[in-house]
Amino acid sequence: MKLRSGLLNEDLAGRFELLMATVSSIFTTWIKVLDSLLSPTIVLPLSECIRANLPRCFSNYKNLRGILDCTEVYIERPRDLKLQALTWSDYKKHNTVKFLVVITPRGRIGFLSKAWGGKPQTGILLVTVYF
Repeated sequence: MKLRSGLLNEDLAGRFELLMATVSSIFTTWIKVLDSLLSPTIVLPLSECIRANLPRCFSNYKNLRGILDCTEVYIERPRDLKLQALTWSDYKKHNTVKFLVVITPRGRIGFLSKAWGGKPQTGILLVTVYF
């Protein structure tokens, strides 16, 4: 529910009559399980393999290996004031983390960076990505 609907830990704790620490612990545990299961699937295929399976819509781009995108994800406001400042995005008016993603022409995730603070000028690495 947290990933799909973006519910806060406080909301989930109230819905399921749990402590917020328990909700956080359950969420962290499942994210780590998903990381161990899904991270081996994040591999950028060889150029030859991509070229051999290039969809028709990319036929004019023979040297295409992947599509770069930077995505930003909303997060709950951290309690630590320094982390609040590092993750604040003036553009989104919310605390966020950013990721660099490479998508293969067939739509597979080929690379996922570590999470960075939402403020563009910080350049501070925040957490390890669990995916």
